[in-house]
Order: sequence, then C-alpha cells, then structure tokens
Amino acid sequence: MELVPWRPFQEVGNLRWEMDEMWKRFFGENVANRFRSGKWMPSMDITEKEDHILVTVELPGFEPGDIDVRVTGDLLTLRGEKSKEEIGPEEHYCCREINSRTFHRSFRLPADVEGEMVKAVFRNGVLRMSLPKTTADEKKKVRINIRT
Repeated sequence: MELVPWRPFQEVGNLRWEMDEMWKRFFGENVANRFRSGKWMPSMDITEKEDHILVTVELPGFEPGDIDVRVTGDLLTLRGEKSKEEIGPEEHYCCREINSRTFHRSFRLPADVEGEMVKAVFRNGVLRMSLPKTTADEKKKVRINIRT
C-alpha cells in the first residue's frame, strides 16, 4: 500500500475552483469574483465586430458626470463615484438602503482601439460605447466624453 501525502490547502483550492465553475455554469460568468472583493462592480458586455468593439455597462443611479472612461491602446479603464444624497437637519431616515458607490475597473480589449474616435452614450443608467479598431502602433491615453 502506497502512502499519499495529504495537502489540505490543495483541497481547499480544488473546492474553490469547483465552486467558481458552478457559478460560471449557472450565471454564465464568474460572478463569484465580483462578490469576493466585497465591492460593487458594474455588469458589462463586450462584443467584438469586424471593425469595432462594443462595450455596454450597466450603471444604475449614476450620472454621466460621475463616470470617467479612459482608453490607451487596448486598455479600457472605467471609474465611477456616486455620493449619498444628504437630507436636511429637520428630516431623518426611517430606513436607509441607498449607499454611495465607487468602482474602478480596467481590462484588456481584444484589439487596440482609436481612442479619439470612441463614441459613448449614457441613457437610462446604461453606458454604450463603440470603440473603432486601429492598426496604429502609437498608443495615446485618451479621456472619453460621454453624451446623454
């Protein structure tokens, strides 16, 4: 009979991997990573077309001025901050569930994009961006203006 060493931390890692796979199968994405950090992250879809990339981000409760979008080559960075609304001294909360939110999210796109040609529209809490692909080697950092 052969002795096999027991590695308890490896077993925990295997369990975590199996749970992540279960979340992926159930929700179609790795939702577990979003909740593991304890911070709120907006949901987004990225679609690659022949000549451009479409990015859709759900940002309920945010206004265009609360959001900062920057692109450098194939790196897209989104930041947002929504403050709590304060009430006057003669009022008081009976229940308060609406909190301030901040997020910061960066990720690589499937191709370099032309930052100066990005179109971004924000309506009804949804940010939609069309990012044209480019073949240029120079990568400039560009802040994206969001229209309503």
